[in-house]
Amino acid sequence: MKQWIDIKACLHCGADVIVNLALKERHSRLTSYRAELMEFGLVHILLGLVSFLLFLDGCHSQKKAFPKDQSDKKPNIIFILTDDQDVTMNGITPMKQTQKLIGDAGMTFTNMFASTPICCPSRSSILTGNYIHNHNAVNNTIQGHCSSTEWQNGPEKNTFAAHLKAENYTTFFAGKYLNQVSGRKSVLVNNTA
Repeated sequence: MKQWIDIKACLHCGADVIVNLALKERHSRLTSYRAELMEFGLVHILLGLVSFLLFLDGCHSQKKAFPKDQSDKKPNIIFILTDDQDVTMNGITPMKQTQKLIGDAGMTFTNMFASTPICCPSRSSILTGNYIHNHNAVNNTIQGHCSSTEWQNGPEKNTFAAHLKAENYTTFFAGKYLNQVSGRKSVLVNNTA
């Protein structure tokens, strides 16, 4: 009987090892599956964006499908920036269906970084490609250089929209640019279609 108990204990111990190994393998497969889903979602987002850009390119042109000189044709550039979409702020919490659609068909980022957590300085960094200490928009007030005269006469002249305008692109923005707290419109971005 003693031998049987020892064998039974060994079998039980072996079963625990097998269960633990199976759980580790399952966790490994789930981690791999999550990585594949993230990659799959990113591929779909990129394919969707490329398709959308190609669609817009074909829609706006009234010229022949194949211009004589392809080097004269400039690419269309579409830049979309949304605010308050981070996970901790629950930016789209009231819109559960939208959140589900984006999460299921797109991608949800849970590990992202910004040079500043404040909206106007962060957008200033995105528009200029500079850190806060270089564009001096330190908070959301005019005194903090958010859409101030100093911003409009300085860093705004070096935004990517200003560089595109210098290359004869027609630029457009909708929504908030830099909060426009000064009541003055941007001097370099043509906000008409």
